[in-house]
Amino acid sequence: LRGEDRLADVDVLVLANVRAPAADVAAALRARVAEGMGLWISVGDRVDARSYNERLGPLLPLLLREPLVVGTAPGRTEVRSEGVAPPNLTHPILLGLQGELGLLGTRTRRIFLLEPDASRYAEVALGFTSGAPALISRPFERGRVALLTTSIDRDWSDLPLRPGFVPLAERVL
Repeated sequence: LRGEDRLADVDVLVLANVRAPAADVAAALRARVAEGMGLWISVGDRVDARSYNERLGPLLPLLLREPLVVGTAPGRTEVRSEGVAPPNLTHPILLGLQGELGLLGTRTRRIFLLEPDASRYAEVALGFTSGAPALISRPFERGRVALLTTSIDRDWSDLPLRPGFVPLAERVL
């Protein structure tokens, strides 16, 4: 992926647990999203918050802080996982859907924490039962960026095993 011309025919790009793109590629991504391309980012072990914030910060719905193994907060020693709360059916990605979307049994072991910032107008489509965002998005000029705060594979969550995962992915895309 080098230069904007390689992205000219791309409607939606998915960055799934990849290192932050090089500065020139990040600039091309910002330009294409501004023109109307969609971008879906899913985190994981390869995602470094500082690099993503430096290179893609203007695009991100909220800046990344750090990954957290669920249940490792002070005073918590039990092994646990985070569940998905009922979806926000007024969110643009989920508009027109009903019910829990086949996602409520989801168990997540790791999540990325985010920096709160009301000025970014991030919209939460899915949250965790703790209140932390799971899937958030925001418009960026003519495009839209979605951020999944856990991995899209089975490394951090069983989300891809849920019956609602494929329909959710289709709606995000």
